[in-house]
Parts: sequence; structure tokens; C-alpha cells
Amino acid sequence: MNRLPAHILTTLSAACVMLVADGVVFAADRSNPEIAGAVRLNNGLILYGLCDLANTIDPGLQPSRLELRRINQQFRTYFVSTRRAGPPQPDELAVPKYDFRIVQHRTSRRPLNLEIGWHSRPPFAPDGTSQVTVNLGQGQRVTIDIGVTAINADRVLVSGLSHDWEFGVAMVAVPETTLYAGRDAPGLLKCVRQFESGDTQLNMVQMLLHAEKYTAAQMLLADIADQFPDLQQRCDRLVDVWNDRVGKRVLEELNVLRDTGKYETARYYSRAWPDEKLAPVIRVKARQFLDALDEDRQRLTSIKEALNVLIADIADDDLRRQAAQVWNELERLMDANTLPRLTAFELLQLDPGLAPESKLALAATGTILGADQAIDNFPEAYGLFQMRFLLQDYLRTTDDEQNARNTLLEQIRQQEGYSVERVAALLQSLPPVLPVTIDDRQSETPGHFRMAATESSAACVGRVPAEYSATRRYPLILAFRPAHLSTEDTLSWWQQAADRDGYIVVVPELYEETEVSYAATAGQHRRFLSLLRRLKSSLAVDDDRVFIAGHEIGGEAAMDLATAHPDLFAGIISIAGLGRKHLRWTALNSLSLPWYVVVGGRQPGFYQRMGTLLERMFKRKSGGESIGFVDLLLVRYEDRGFETFAEEIPNLFRWLNLQKRPADPEQINATLLRSTDQSWFWLELDSIPERFVGMDHASTFDDQPSAEGTVAARINSQANLIHLRTLPDDVHLRLGPNTPGLNLAEKINVRSVSGRIQSIQYEPSVRDLLEDFRIRRDRSRLCYMKVPVDR
Repeated sequence: MNRLPAHILTTLSAACVMLVADGVVFAADRSNPEIAGAVRLNNGLILYGLCDLANTIDPGLQPSRLELRRINQQFRTYFVSTRRAGPPQPDELAVPKYDFRIVQHRTSRRPLNLEIGWHSRPPFAPDGTSQVTVNLGQGQRVTIDIGVTAINADRVLVSGLSHDWEFGVAMVAVPETTLYAGRDAPGLLKCVRQFESGDTQLNMVQMLLHAEKYTAAQMLLADIADQFPDLQQRCDRLVDVWNDRVGKRVLEELNVLRDTGKYETARYYSRAWPDEKLAPVIRVKARQFLDALDEDRQRLTSIKEALNVLIADIADDDLRRQAAQVWNELERLMDANTLPRLTAFELLQLDPGLAPESKLALAATGTILGADQAIDNFPEAYGLFQMRFLLQDYLRTTDDEQNARNTLLEQIRQQEGYSVERVAALLQSLPPVLPVTIDDRQSETPGHFRMAATESSAACVGRVPAEYSATRRYPLILAFRPAHLSTEDTLSWWQQAADRDGYIVVVPELYEETEVSYAATAGQHRRFLSLLRRLKSSLAVDDDRVFIAGHEIGGEAAMDLATAHPDLFAGIISIAGLGRKHLRWTALNSLSLPWYVVVGGRQPGFYQRMGTLLERMFKRKSGGESIGFVDLLLVRYEDRGFETFAEEIPNLFRWLNLQKRPADPEQINATLLRSTDQSWFWLELDSIPERFVGMDHASTFDDQPSAEGTVAARINSQANLIHLRTLPDDVHLRLGPNTPGLNLAEKINVRSVSGRIQSIQYEPSVRDLLEDFRIRRDRSRLCYMKVPVDR
């Protein structure tokens, strides 16, 4: 068998934990036949299991007249609106056909409360046993002996040995060394009935391969071949399967490394693997992968050498001096991430009709504007680089430095090649202007950083992925901690998966580690918004892939902040969060914002606190002329209580990798509860009257607003009209190429709440552009013109 180097297997095993899709089996409903197969959600995520329709999220309650697609798996259930998913596609392989049984000794069947409070589960011992200490509330705790009683490719079935409790755990959550660690080491598979049989062990190898437990499968196969010579042919066939699957998976992992900007790590592993025992087609693809990486590196080296020669060939002393200034900055920007921007230079570098400085201009402007905006006019290219430095100085100013900004603005306007559109293009490719200091920075490992609190901003800790570079944009997860975990532990919970998929993870310190509740104040909103602005100034963040997440009270914070500022995020993740009553007013502020909600079926207070909200979100929502459904994916772990649900990480990151911030809507219908709820997509309130800010102060999860403000506005694309229907105060409209439904080349009409019509001619303003960007730091939703409108 092809034995991979230990470091490759370690990386592969960790990666498979991030990727494996779990699934399958659940009890059938006679009136609604279940189909073993797959459901593809509208966002592209595919879920496997027994698929049917449901009209409630809780089988113990009365039907709620919901229209849900349900994907039943043996230990968890997924729910999504039928309008957000396609019909199930039959696939018999989605359901494991066989369980391996393990006999455990039960000491008693003491009853267990229906609701199960916070608990953590130590790793299973090699014999499949463990203990769980459950917090029952009111200071009561109980220790429960548990044991694995069945196992298949998707899950292990766990039974209470001292109490009456049975639940499932995803196979992905069980370490390979627990399953099988070799002939002379104890392991869970050795506890299976009839393990001594060679046929049983071969069946286990197939299960391990399906579960992508490749290291355990490799060791077990080798031991079978040694102990059962008569099974050698069957072992050889499974060795071929192992080599094929591992080869394909490693190719996938190499592609992930490259696609997340880890070029040197990808090059290292592609050289270390594969060897001659793998299938020829896999060896060819691996060689092609490495050749492509080496070709890109050689291209970059050749471009740098060519540019050095071109600068030396410039005859005019002043031009050569300016070219050298451009090159000093350009060389720092040229790497594998910016290589695609140099296409225009590569195509024209041998053109005898272009002067050396013109060729340099192509490389320089392609790098800072994009390949499709590269120009060969060197004076303009030099002016754009000067403009770039001035923009960085502008964005480093503080709020009270208006005079300095006015001076810088005039200098920007005087540069060769100036236009509002080019300023916008420069902003979109500008690196962080106040880069954060990353501790213990080594290219091949994630980097840690900390940002201290300021008078207006919360503190945070965070990690950047391996080979982090300011020349690319990274998705960002803002993860709030639960009451029982420290900030650093919360960061560690997310870090492995986040690094694998190239995410920056930040844990805001919006509440103290000693606090066990989230107050949801306007002050916390302000400190969070200020922190997000600092992060975008300090890190290379992809503005269209900012996610807000949290466990327990952190989930409350994530839901509260995202529903008050839905235009900032690509998705909300709540794990074991129970919500707050006021979310019934704000959760529908954006129908297109994706939600990923994970709960335990026996989590205390779940249905009382969260059930009503989720049912409300799953129902159709009418707003003006439109009817829609919230983009909500609910994951319920059957018979599980309050925990972190770490095994949900693989599917969660598959979902995250498919998400991008939704486009701004043509219609806004929002409920306002605080003085901080001022920005709504393309509309910004000047202020919010005091009678509508009743939730500015600390509240509990059960508090609801005494009064709420409302924003209702719609863009009529046929009439090129913005209709402001309901507003609590005067507003500014934020206009630009991303404003939906408007023809900016034509006159725009605005109808105020009072019925007054105001006509606007769209005229981009660099002052509006820079001030809006300085405050929001949003590269992909730039505002080119702000228009004041009286209510």
C-alpha cells in the first residue's frame, strides 16, 4: 500500500474533519414518505439523509402550517423553507445500511430530565465509554456514564449506562486513534461484536473509507493482510480504493491551499507527495498542479526582472527617478495574489512601439487598479501612485482633523490622472492603512493579534490564516464567546477550520468574561461598529464576506447586532443561542440575509425562547408588493442538550464558503429600536427620535420594545423613483453604481414621506466618496454621492 508521510496524513486527517458530510436515517412519516437522497439548497449547499416535508420544527407540538424541507439524519435534522431548496434527489448511498454493534454494561436506567443544561463530553476511551457532567440548573449537577453502542460511517450511537439517555454523535467527531490505533493498541472498533472475523474487519475498512478516516483504514488494512493471508486479494482491492480516495482528497486539499493564498504550503506538500504507487491520472494531476505553481513563480520573477531592465532603459533622468519611486512601492505589491493584475503588461511588454516608461505604467496601474483598467500613460500612472499615498494619509486622519482632510482632498484633485472613478478604484485595492501587529508571525502558521479597547471601540483578539498577505482579501468571522468559555478558548474553537479555509477570526470583547448575559445596549452597538471599522482599517478583509457568529449569549449578540445592521454581513451563525424577545421585531429587517442556527433538541428553554422566532421567520413575509422567505437553515441535534456542537463545523464551513453578502434590496422595511439603528443599505437616517430608542439601555432576553421606529422605502426602477414611505427623521440617500434599480444617467426623483417630489441629477463627488469610505470602510459598496432629503 502507498503509505503517505506522517505529516501529510496528519494534515489530510485534519482536513477531512473539516469536510466530511454526515447523514442519514430517521423514522418515517406514513403520510409523507421519506426519500433517501440529497437536497440542494438554493445557495448550493447539498445535504444528505432521509428527506421529506414538515409543517413544524418541533414534532412534539401542534403543526404550525409551515412549508419546510426536512433532512433527517440519524443524530440531527436540518430544516429549510421549501422556497429555499429544491426537491430531494434519490440516492440510496445516502443511508448507511449497516451498524456495527458494541455491548456496553449498563448499571441502571435512572430517569433524566427532559431538558439538559450545559455540559461538555470528555473524549471517548478506547472501549467507547465516557462521562458527562450535566448542569441541571439551580446548582444541581449529575454525572452520567455513557458508552458507544453502535457505529456506522456517519455517526456513533451513544447510550446512557447509568441514566436513560440515547443520542448520536457525528463520526467526524471521533478521533481516528480512538477508532483504531494498531494491532497492539486498544480501540473502539476492537469492541465491536465479531471483530475477530476478517470479514468484519474488511467491512470496517469500507466504513472507515466512507467516513474518510484514512489513517485508521490504512493501519487496519495492513493488519488484516498480516493476520489473514487468505484475504490478501480483497485487501489489495481495498488498497487500490484507499489510494484512489486519498489521492483525490489530497488533490482537493492542495487546491484549497492554493485558493486560500497558501502558495508555499501548497508547493511544499505537492513536492512531498505523491509517489509512484498512486494512480497515473492522480500523479499527472499532482505534477500539473506543481508545474502551475512553479510557472506562476517564474512568471513573477520574470516580470520583476523585466521591470528592472525597463527602468534602466528610461533615458530621461526625471522620468527614471519617478519610475524608481513607483518601482519601490510596486515591488512590495507584486506577489502571487496580484499576478493576475499584470496580464496587460505581460501581453505588451515586448511591443516595440511602447516606451519603457509606458510598459512600467501598464504594470503599475494594473497592480493598483486592476488588469482591465491598466493604462500606458506614465505621467498618469505616477499621479495615481501619488494619489494612492494621499488617500492613505486621508484615511489615517481622526474625526476631528477636518482641515487636514480638506488639504489632502485638494492635493488628490491636483494629481495627474485624477477622476472620481479612479479614486474609487484605488480605494478598492488599497491595503490596510493602519495594519495590526501580528504576534509570533511565521508564514506557515496562523498569526495571533490583539487590539486594545479605545474610548469608542471594543477590544478583541484574533488570528489570521497562514501565509496571510495584505494583497488579498480574506473572509472574516466575528465570533462572540459563550458565558462558559474564555475569549482565547472561543478563538481556538474556530481557529483550525478557519485557517484551513482561509478565514480571519476575531473574538470581540464586547462584554466581560465574568458576565453571563448580554445587555444589548446601544453603547455595545457603537463599540462593535467602531471595532469593525478598525478591523477593516487594519486587516485585509473581504467586505462581502463578513460573518457574525456566537455561542449561547454570543449567539444572542450575533443575532441582535446583525438584525440591527444587516447591510454589513454575509451571514449570521447562532450556535446554542436562545435569542431575545425583541428579535421578533427585527429579525425580518432583511429577508436575504442568510441565517445558520444550531440548537439541541433538549436544550433548556429552546422552544419557549427560540421556537416562536424561528416559526415566524420560516413563514412567508409580505412587504409592499413583494412576498419572500427568510434564508434560514435550522440544525437541530436530536436528544442533545446545551453544548458547543463542534461536529457541526464541517457543514457550517461548507455553508460559509458558499455565502456572499446579498445585494442591496430595492425595498427596505425595517424596525428600529435604538439610536444606533441609522444605516439601512442605501439610506441613512440623520437621527432617531427619543421615543423610538427605548432599548438603548440594558435589557434582558425577555424585554420587548415599548415603541419602535419604522423605515419603509422603495426604489421604483420603471419610474427611476425613490419612494420614502415611512421615516422617523430626515435622511441622506447613498447613491452609487451599487444602488439597485436606478438609472444613474437619467434624472432621479425622490418622493418624501410628506409627498414632496425632489429631482436629483447624479453627480459623483470625491468628497462624499472619501468621507463615506472613511466612516464605513466598505470597499465593495462605495457611495459616490450623498443626497439630503427632508422627511
